[in-house]
Amino acid sequence: MQSEDPKARLQSDRELAEVALVGGRPGSAIDIYRQQLESRPGDVELLYLLGMAYNQTGEFDLALHFLDKAKAQDIAVKQHVRGDILRELGRAKLALGDIRQAQRDLESAADLLPASAETMNSLGVSYALQKEYDKAREAFITALAIEPGSLEYRNNLALGWILADHPQKGIDVLYPSYLRGNSTSKTRQNLALAFAMKGDIEAAKTIAKQDLTKPELEKKYRLLPAMGAGEVTRHQQGNISIEFIVTLLPFFCHGIGRYRNMPFHDDREHAGCSVGGSNQKKQCMWKIARMLSSRCVLCWRPRLFR
Repeated sequence: MQSEDPKARLQSDRELAEVALVGGRPGSAIDIYRQQLESRPGDVELLYLLGMAYNQTGEFDLALHFLDKAKAQDIAVKQHVRGDILRELGRAKLALGDIRQAQRDLESAADLLPASAETMNSLGVSYALQKEYDKAREAFITALAIEPGSLEYRNNLALGWILADHPQKGIDVLYPSYLRGNSTSKTRQNLALAFAMKGDIEAAKTIAKQDLTKPELEKKYRLLPAMGAGEVTRHQQGNISIEFIVTLLPFFCHGIGRYRNMPFHDDREHAGCSVGGSNQKKQCMWKIARMLSSRCVLCWRPRLFR
């Protein structure tokens, strides 16, 4: 019996790894790529695929290790770097907090891959994390124009408005899809956050309770007297109190993912303000609310559709 052609076996294994990645099993893909890399240590494509797979598992230091090797090898062979390598480098750096360098890599990737929705989305996240919301929204709109059915990109565009203190515009982006029954836990919680910031508490509660238990909702309402911020301050007619927004923000962010919890007094300290008179308190609380809302994670890391 004739043995299998090594090249055919290599291709077959790589196809199996791709199936594993698409199926949300990056660990299986990593096993295949690492085994192949032993006999092909300078293979740019393998180094890139391994880095991408580690990005999906959240092992970003390892992702950077292999992606840097892919970049160096690509430069050595072709005197330039592929856009997809730069994109994955940018994603890994975003996750590790190197936002400036991530932005540079992602801008270069976007120049090389202008029709890549995932690249434009990741670039938008890098802008949003630096509070460059106009640029972020432009990138998210480009991603959504390429893939109009993506709830992840729609969610990020809405957050680009919400984090810039334009909750109604965030509602305008998310609410039509919600009414059509096309939503996720992330989009519903961000929509609830936008309604809460706008002052429509009942709408916020109606949407939020789809993903949260009644005790969880009640707990957030009971927290309000414990905030120690004194009398509730309200804006205009019937608008939500800033204290209440601060109470709700960690709650809604929890539905998204990475919310870094911090005691309220620490948030006030880090916001660089102290609670004094009514106007001063209002300004301080808005600063805190913006800071808390910035901890809501944009959807830049969902498996293959980042």
